[in-house]
Amino acid sequence: MKKKMGLFFVLVSSLLLGGTTGVAQELREPVLADNVEDLLAPEVTSRISAFQSVRSDLVYVPATEIEEIQYIQKEYARIKQNIQTSNKFATLPVLSNGQYSLGNFNQSIEQSAAEQINFYRTLAGVQKTPLVADSFEFTQHASIGMAAIKKQSHTLDVVAEKPADMPEAFWKTANEASRESNIHSAYKEASLNHHQDVFLVDWGTGNKSVGHRADILGLASVDIGFGYAWANEINPSVPSYFTSTYLKKDYKGISTRYEEEQVAHWPSKDFFPYELYNVENPYNTSYYKNSLPEKYEQNMRWSVHFNELGYEVPDQITATLTNLTTGKTEQMQNDSLGGELTVVRAKPGYYAQGGYATVVFRPNNQYIVNKNDLYKVEITGLKKAGQPYVHTYTTRFIGMNDEYKAEEIPISELKLSPKTAKLTVGKSQSLKAEISPETATNRTLSWSSNKPSVATVDEKGTVTGKTQGECVITVKDSTGKVSDSAVITVGNEETILVERVLPLYDYYKNIDINEEIFLNAIVYPKEASNQGYSFFVSEKDEPYVTIDPVKKTFKASKAGPYNVYVKSDDGNYVSQHVGFLMFNVGTGYYVEDNFFMYLGDPIKPEDRIRVESVSLPEKLTLSIDEGITLQPTIMPENASNKSCHFDSSDSSIVEVTHSEDGELVARKKGTATITVYTNNGALVATSEVTVK
Repeated sequence: MKKKMGLFFVLVSSLLLGGTTGVAQELREPVLADNVEDLLAPEVTSRISAFQSVRSDLVYVPATEIEEIQYIQKEYARIKQNIQTSNKFATLPVLSNGQYSLGNFNQSIEQSAAEQINFYRTLAGVQKTPLVADSFEFTQHASIGMAAIKKQSHTLDVVAEKPADMPEAFWKTANEASRESNIHSAYKEASLNHHQDVFLVDWGTGNKSVGHRADILGLASVDIGFGYAWANEINPSVPSYFTSTYLKKDYKGISTRYEEEQVAHWPSKDFFPYELYNVENPYNTSYYKNSLPEKYEQNMRWSVHFNELGYEVPDQITATLTNLTTGKTEQMQNDSLGGELTVVRAKPGYYAQGGYATVVFRPNNQYIVNKNDLYKVEITGLKKAGQPYVHTYTTRFIGMNDEYKAEEIPISELKLSPKTAKLTVGKSQSLKAEISPETATNRTLSWSSNKPSVATVDEKGTVTGKTQGECVITVKDSTGKVSDSAVITVGNEETILVERVLPLYDYYKNIDINEEIFLNAIVYPKEASNQGYSFFVSEKDEPYVTIDPVKKTFKASKAGPYNVYVKSDDGNYVSQHVGFLMFNVGTGYYVEDNFFMYLGDPIKPEDRIRVESVSLPEKLTLSIDEGITLQPTIMPENASNKSCHFDSSDSSIVEVTHSEDGELVARKKGTATITVYTNNGALVATSEVTVK
């Protein structure tokens, strides 16, 4: 939830202003020059190009990651392939003989740099910033000012005098712009894009606060402009090319643009281009490693930027970095091998740089970041909304030239249904193979019959009877290691399978222990080829229960609750809800309409009111994907048990999604018959449903 924040005020105690003390002042906006500890060193275009190809690999990752990875690769390639080093200007800037003009970029040059910055901001999790002409004009003064004095500085008037021929107003703006812009210089001409990578890496021993990065990725930034200029006389021994990047700030509006919970990450959360890690860092070379190890930077600084409106970042925090691919965990700390851990907060009386309280850490020079490994960062000791908070996230370093495919999740189990079936010669029936887990990626199945002369099976699991006999149909996964089978019996007469067996009870009477009672049921459909059925109990009840399969009787030698189930002799139906329930006090007994039996209740139950009729609407019309709940009319209205069950003659047309409640969903065009059975099995009604 966005929380509107009023103006920030700070109490400046012991401050004497014209004889008054303790006045409240509005927070000041920080200037970039006051929040970077050191200039980024001037350098020649680095040893590594931001778009230099890194070894390509074929990588398998979870299927859910593929789309995002490919999007990042596409955007990275689009931006990097549009980079241009020379011919930057449509109108060249002028800085000599009293003539100082800004010039104008070729539109594609500054557009490419803006798209690059916004790509990085999107990766980090913050909003894009538009390219604005006013910001170009402002920051171009800084680039021309540096080129005119041939020095890279945030304070031009401190390091040099104003060039004699430069207008005072131009010099004043150049000074102001140099303090508020990211600035850099080089010995050779480089692209605007190159310098943006430099700002994001924020190398050097004096940039532990990553102030340039915090500015580029800042919450306060609302638009952007770029500057570029070169000295009138190019001297290869000193920096002659100067650049600046300015992001206009609106600190008061942060609360209207971002949630208080906003966090930005670099390297970015979830995925980060491996080619951007420590890119363009001149201190990551064998020279520094061997000759000046105190300046060597094997790794880039990592930073987590917390919206200062929603988080507190005290000095005593802990940051750990875990390579989830290898399982290795390192605690980040300042050490002699280049390891760093820094907390950056607002200076008293100021907003925080970019609107952030920032945790910065760097793995030491013995730590190697591997392409395509998955890393987890955990920062403890924070506070969020005044409560202790642990911030955790993961990132995978993805190769911009790698090919990513969904990792294979094997099938662990196959379940065929039905497990047995009877067919007539020439008739067909489909078997369904349930695949576990549902996330299995290679779902290719193979079907086979051990006796194709009796029945064949196609690639979809459809079995067709050929001659009278029995065969086994087997389904296997692509490896052949996971399988299941069903037994198919083929006869000369058409076999109609049992769809449901429901109980019948025509009496209410008392029952004692070891008293024998008769069980009965009705088979649906009535045209089923095999009308036989049998009752059974669970294994735990078998020692106390006797069921006579011929007489179909039940008796129990011990009082207590029992579940008795029914199954069809053709094997196509086994009940899951029908049972007896008995209690062992006294002699009272009755059978519920849900086929639960009570044994031993001394209180004789009240008479049960039986269902006499059930009906449904004769015809219904539905549209595809339309759902409906059928409400059967059951008489009498005060019947004791109005429970029903619903079936569809063709679930591919109309599916019964909840058998007990009559919930239906239309799946495709056609007509299906919906049948409702009362719970005692004696009454049936149908409705013809047409899907258009």
